[in-house]
This record gives sequence, C-alpha cells and structure tokens, in this order.
Amino acid sequence: MIVLDDHFEVAVAEKLRKLPGEVRFLRELRPGQTIKDELVPTILLEHRHCSFITLNWRHFWRVFEPHSRFYMISLSLSSADQLTVPALIHRLFRTPGFGTRAERAGKIARVTTREVSYYVRASGPTTTLALSP
Repeated sequence: MIVLDDHFEVAVAEKLRKLPGEVRFLRELRPGQTIKDELVPTILLEHRHCSFITLNWRHFWRVFEPHSRFYMISLSLSSADQLTVPALIHRLFRTPGFGTRAERAGKIARVTTREVSYYVRASGPTTTLALSP
C-alpha cells in the first residue's frame, strides 16, 4: 500500500493508482484524528509493507528509525511540483534496490529529481544512487 501524506492533491493519488496496490491518504488510516509526524511510524506498523510518501522531508529525513515493515519516501520538491511526484516515484521504483516492496522495506529515503539517498539505521551511513531515467 502507498500512503500519501495529507498535503498531496487528489490528482497525485489518482496518477499513483496506476501502480500495483492500494493508494490511500494518511488521514484515511485514522479518520477523525489529527496525526502528528511522530505518530506516522506507529500507523504504518499497523499495515504490511507500506510506502509512505511525503513532501515534508525535513520532518522525516534522519528523524525516524527504519523498520522492516515500512518504507518512507521524503521528496525534496516544492508543493507546486507535486504533480511530478508520480513520474518521480515510477523512476524510483525502476532504480536498483527499490523495484520491489521487499527491496524498499526497512529504508528511509530522500528523493530529488536526480538521486535517491537512503539509510537503513538512523545512526548509520547514507547511501546515494542516481535515479533511473
């Protein structure tokens, strides 16, 4: 399942629905609740193999400990560029090491238009790769 942070436009979700699996907004997983950033990992752990996508990279990159049951994608884009997100996610999922849910699990990534950086332990090193075209 792909879980989108609540600041995304519905058009982004519609385009991402072309990927295999379910696409939902974070607020749909906890209806009626205000969801603070620190609660996101707990919510993701309630579901199997979630990929959480956010534009709010400063609140997620190097903040949370990765877990084998979820994957976080923090995009370094402005809100005005969010309609480019589906194409960027397609490129990411074609990048070696990110093609399957099993390969993505346990990573927290920061994605730009050119590269993906990720870590598998909050205190561990960062690996950076060029995104697939």
